[in-house]
Amino acid sequence: APVRWLMSLRGIGRNKKRSASMVVGVVLSMVLILASWGMMDTMLVSIDRQFNEVAIEDTTIAFAVPITEIEISEVEAVAGVSAAEPVIGLQAAIQHDGKSYTTLLEGYQVNTRVHGFDPPLPQSGVLLGQATEDLLDVSVGDEVSIRLSALEVDITTEVAGFVDEPLATMAYLDADELRDATTAAGGDASGLSSPAFTTVKAVFDDDADGGATINRLRDVTNVAAVVDATEIRALIESFQVLFYVFVGMMLLFGGAMAFALIFNIISVNVSERSSEFASMRANGLSHRRVAGLIVGETFLLTAMGIVPGLIAGYAAAVAFMSSFSTDQFPIGVTMRWFVFAGAIAAMFVVAGLSLIPAVRAVKRIDVSQVVRERSA
Repeated sequence: APVRWLMSLRGIGRNKKRSASMVVGVVLSMVLILASWGMMDTMLVSIDRQFNEVAIEDTTIAFAVPITEIEISEVEAVAGVSAAEPVIGLQAAIQHDGKSYTTLLEGYQVNTRVHGFDPPLPQSGVLLGQATEDLLDVSVGDEVSIRLSALEVDITTEVAGFVDEPLATMAYLDADELRDATTAAGGDASGLSSPAFTTVKAVFDDDADGGATINRLRDVTNVAAVVDATEIRALIESFQVLFYVFVGMMLLFGGAMAFALIFNIISVNVSERSSEFASMRANGLSHRRVAGLIVGETFLLTAMGIVPGLIAGYAAAVAFMSSFSTDQFPIGVTMRWFVFAGAIAAMFVVAGLSLIPAVRAVKRIDVSQVVRERSA
């Protein structure tokens, strides 16, 4: 290897405790940066997925009369509406093996266009939220009992799969199966069309004016209320403002801590080795080469802390998000690749900024004075 590389390696090994402390500092800074940035990215991804992949309806319309094909047709006839479907919503207690979990059961059409399902909604069987798999100790193919207290009936069906939705843990059935199962259990399925249980969800055309379409829907006969999904998203995002402020402060603190630590270690290192650097200059080594040795040592130590910092930072993000996650809001950590790339780049940028005073200090070394002091 070139001599200047070997000299940089030698500089790292000269004071092992100081070098180790810098690596540890990089790791801790990476933990703060990744944990905070990871939490922010997780929330952004979760909200985006909830409203663009899961709850894809643009509005929910509540009627003052039972929902029939007439009401559906009137909503679909409104300019700007692409699709409209009735959706049944019932309070339900999912029971299995002596355990019970209360949630909202919704009934959709099998090929629904107002809600995203992964896996797709089956014609037979119930889709449960991912959290219920552990809460009820249930697996695909197991039989569960669903208590519908509003209808005073218990229906039985198999678990067809689990859906991983970021902001809810709900249960889903095909609307036709829900009606048939209710009838088979001795309940009155006709009551499901009641406005207390059924609403209409609609999706707008891509080029539709959302506000104008909402106003037109309010003018439809027998419409009691129209809920704008974009307002719900704005409300959720407004609740996250304090969270984002907290995360932003952690990001700044992580960068500041890395800068302070690296700056102090480099400053001490340059101060202790000033005579050595002066001797190098006196022996013909240019200022640029001497500065390159310091930069090489610093960046090498920074790189040594990157990998353990990434691992520890991701683990911290998982731990922090687990503290926010509940059975109704199961938020799993989602960190896109540019979060890791940005954290790595940030550490090298901070290290580079920390080097500026040290490089200037080396440039200001009075070579003649240091040589006289050593010869005295």
